[in-house]
Amino acid sequence: MIDDNARYLNIYGSQLKVQYNSGTIFEEYVIDSQPFHFERWLSCTVCFTAIFLHLGLHHHHTHVLSILCFILAIFALIKLHTKVKKESLLIMKAVGLQITTIFASGRKSAKFIAWERIQGVVINEAITMHQVLFYLAILLKYGQGCEKTEVLPIFQVRISYLL
Repeated sequence: MIDDNARYLNIYGSQLKVQYNSGTIFEEYVIDSQPFHFERWLSCTVCFTAIFLHLGLHHHHTHVLSILCFILAIFALIKLHTKVKKESLLIMKAVGLQITTIFASGRKSAKFIAWERIQGVVINEAITMHQVLFYLAILLKYGQGCEKTEVLPIFQVRISYLL
């Protein structure tokens, strides 16, 4: 089970809060990640604006300054829309699984998987240039005769465990 005294970190070293809830017909695992640091984005915007003003871009190249500010705003919105705030896995015995993801922008994504479609659960690995990442995935059957298999990663924040 989940140890309350253990520290859980994602692959980037940020602290995660892991909760476990149990009932007679369900089990739920909830992972809360660090909140979106809007202050960091705001301070970066202020710093970039100060640098651009110091260089005098507002006098000679107003279109370049406006394009750079627009690009920075678009990056902030994309980050806000894709940053995972909370994930949960709800296991309902003999019914199926529900995977819920809540993003920093408030957007919520839920996916239900019927018990009959689940072929198995695996711990898979992904190898990058500098590290090996392990993640929990579900093998799903699909197709007419269920002859094909799909791999569905469960948690996007990629939890790692430290004592």
